[in-house]
Amino acid sequence: MMSSGVCYPTSYRTYSCSAYGLCSWSSGGSPYGDYLDTYPGFPPSFDLSQPNPLANYKERLLVMVLDYSTCGYPAAAGLNESSTRDIFLNFDIRIRLCSNGVFGLDQDALRVLVVRPNCSASITTSCAWWTMANDANTAAKSILGDDDVFNNFTHYAYILPPGLETKCLWARGGMSLLPGKQFWLQTTMLGSVNRWEVFLHMNLHNYGLWHSWENGTEFADGSTAMGGGVACPNAAESSRLGWTTPVLNGEAINSASLLPGAVVTYTVASARISGDGSFLRVMPDWLPNYYEDPNEFFLLNTAAARNLYIEFRAAGYYPEALGEAYAPKINVYEVNAIMDNGYLHYVPPIGNWALEYSYTDRKIQIISKIPTSSRAVLSSYNLVVYGGALTGQDKVKVHLCRYITNNGECPASPQ
Repeated sequence: MMSSGVCYPTSYRTYSCSAYGLCSWSSGGSPYGDYLDTYPGFPPSFDLSQPNPLANYKERLLVMVLDYSTCGYPAAAGLNESSTRDIFLNFDIRIRLCSNGVFGLDQDALRVLVVRPNCSASITTSCAWWTMANDANTAAKSILGDDDVFNNFTHYAYILPPGLETKCLWARGGMSLLPGKQFWLQTTMLGSVNRWEVFLHMNLHNYGLWHSWENGTEFADGSTAMGGGVACPNAAESSRLGWTTPVLNGEAINSASLLPGAVVTYTVASARISGDGSFLRVMPDWLPNYYEDPNEFFLLNTAAARNLYIEFRAAGYYPEALGEAYAPKINVYEVNAIMDNGYLHYVPPIGNWALEYSYTDRKIQIISKIPTSSRAVLSSYNLVVYGGALTGQDKVKVHLCRYITNNGECPASPQ
């Protein structure tokens, strides 16, 4: 399907689910929810003419609290329509802080229903989440009285009864479709229905974010909710969502802008302040496994090529609970360069082009956590990163120097 110059997948047949509760589609039905009777298409409030179509988007969410009392699996005590709505409104406060106000729930459209679908053995014995969704959708439509009202929501959340947690063994307290419109939350496992970071994690899978890695381990990056942290998305994630922008002249740092042995200085702001000028993106085309087409239209790389995202994470910002390992630090993330370079980017006068990689896993991995006023060598990238002085509480100087043979080609300090 083409829309405003952007290609989106429309035909899928199969999906696969991980132990982390992530189900990604691989190929016949709608990627935005095969379990909805009607697929209304891509949410109409996306402005696909803009470089970041997910920015300034308000999600219209329908929350369904599942009550299987007739077969011994009642909804969690205290979860009624009013209390559950309050929980999600509190989530919305935190999402808006993480996104610097450009993303959140449509509070007027937010609706919570307690639904009482029929029980089935597939649900109570084998966690048939697709049956849960189908039956809950049918019950919700009956309450709403109009299929069009149901279809006007952009996303759908299903809150499981606590008794089903022994049947639905989702390691992180929920499950989500990637991409999609639907996600499922447990009630007591990890307290997921009361934890904003679990909600954010599951919700952002719908928009194409995968898990974040550390030390070769999936879902281990504590600097982001996508890695298990009580934290907002990292720079590689927030920039993909359109929540943050790069430092001036820091979006595509390559061999032309970073000469061997020379130190280049940037001022990087904490993303929790405004999101503007909050990260650097390095395209290390000086490495033999990285090839950049000189016409700068298509960027061609080998499978081993990586881009780097560099950000400053300040400590003590609500709603985050970052440990000393991640803040205050200059954090460096690596991502698959082919997928990163081939994603939605502006090509005037044609418009936005999503080449191939809107929903693929770039395998975001944090590789360095650098204190301010220190020097770190990223030997895999022939790059030295200096953590400079704080310029106020919320900004830091970051200095970069690349070398050809050894890091001694770069000075001991940037000054």
